[in-house]
Amino acid sequence: MEAKKQISPDEVANSAESQLLNLKKAGDAKQKEVSDERKRILEEQAYYDKSTGLLNMNSYINFCEEYVLRKDKNNVAVLLADLNGLKRINDIKGHEEGDKYICKFTKILKDFFGKYLCYRRSGDEFIVIMDKENEEQALK
Repeated sequence: MEAKKQISPDEVANSAESQLLNLKKAGDAKQKEVSDERKRILEEQAYYDKSTGLLNMNSYINFCEEYVLRKDKNNVAVLLADLNGLKRINDIKGHEEGDKYICKFTKILKDFFGKYLCYRRSGDEFIVIMDKENEEQALK
């Protein structure tokens, strides 16, 4: 029969301390992962329209503020779009149908202007920012 090796109190303490340190590192990594995911979700909620996936008014304001501060300002074209008839659709057919109307328009907007910055300003108002060099190509 083999003799069991005696573990000194120092070895036990060092082992326990090492295990706790490993758990703390794992916990810190998990906490950072959760924190990064929360940050991503908050940024998504702050800068994207939940219904359409387009950039929202906060994003548009940020773009304008950053554009004003740029030294190398490029010419841009701004397209403003307002969906006519949304109120009537909501009143007659309900908000669910109105939401479908907005989503259909959003798909058209993304398909046509997808490479540009597309914003949902409010309920039925949309903005597209196009840089000047690509404006003619986009409007063909």
